Amino acid sequence: MKKRWMTTVLVVAMVMSAGFCSSAFAYRGEGGGWTDGDRFEQRHERRVERLAELLDLTAEQQVQVEQIVKSEHEQVSPYFGQLRGIAEQWQSAMEPANFNEATLRDLSAQRATIKTELVVSRARAMNKIYALLTAEQKALADKLQPLLRGGKRGGKHRGF
Repeated sequence: MKKRWMTTVLVVAMVMSAGFCSSAFAYRGEGGGWTDGDRFEQRHERRVERLAELLDLTAEQQVQVEQIVKSEHEQVSPYFGQLRGIAEQWQSAMEPANFNEATLRDLSAQRATIKTELVVSRARAMNKIYALLTAEQKALADKLQPLLRGGKRGGKHRGF
């Protein structure tokens, strides 16, 4: 039972968070990153629509899912800027001419701490979304999970 619940939680996580962790490093330049308001809204809407379609969410559930995702996004938004800053410093510390092991270790520890917060935030949001689902929707989410495992990166596909 516990394994089944965790599987469902993972399905819901894939819908809403395919980009939380990896998008921070995909960011390039000012105003064009994942945290940019318009771009976040587009991705957010697509994920909620996909979840609504796959699990046949009611209008009320859709609104609640949107609120959960936006709330979590607001909480983690500052981390993306921090990750960008760490990435820049990290690259500099790794250059042969500037190599500094202590700095690199410190930056790596900071990055790990932030990534941990992002993972916890995603899990928290998944848990809240899962709590909104009916028994039938939870059963459907359980059935969808194996289909999603065969995606990119050797079965570690994290999004729809």
